[in-house]
Amino acid sequence: MNTKKQNKKKKGFTLIELIIVIAIIAILAAIAIPNFLSIQRKAKIKADVASAKTIYDAAATAVAENKIIPGAAEVKLTLGTDGKITPTPSTATDDANALKDNLQTIPTAQSVKNGTFNVTIKADSSTSKPIIEVSIGDTGVYPITDENGPYDLSNNDGSSAVSSGH
Repeated sequence: MNTKKQNKKKKGFTLIELIIVIAIIAILAAIAIPNFLSIQRKAKIKADVASAKTIYDAAATAVAENKIIPGAAEVKLTLGTDGKITPTPSTATDDANALKDNLQTIPTAQSVKNGTFNVTIKADSSTSKPIIEVSIGDTGVYPITDENGPYDLSNNDGSSAVSSGH
């Protein structure tokens, strides 16, 4: 009877083996998580730039169709997270409606928590050509005016993206 117990093989892992496996998993997680977060930041920035290009194109189309007529005074259109476009000055509701008509949906900022896109439309004082700029808060997104800024995709690691401050 005693020999039966001795012949049974032990099954399972030792404590040392389990600790080694947990250590390996922890090392892999320590390497993978920062890389994943960086990739996620870059994707949000690229999504914002793509949305800004869409907004820019919609505004440029409205200008080309004379639905928005840039003047000496600057018009700022804020694309709210509620799907509404708020004009500044408030009398520019026709401009807001023209932009909304050219957009299928109102995009929201991905890289900035509660961030909103702003479209600034004005006429160049010397040439009378329209100037259209798309920003999130006070940070220009499209066209890129700040090389090496948070939305310059040619040289961006995703770490300089604007935080929830705007």
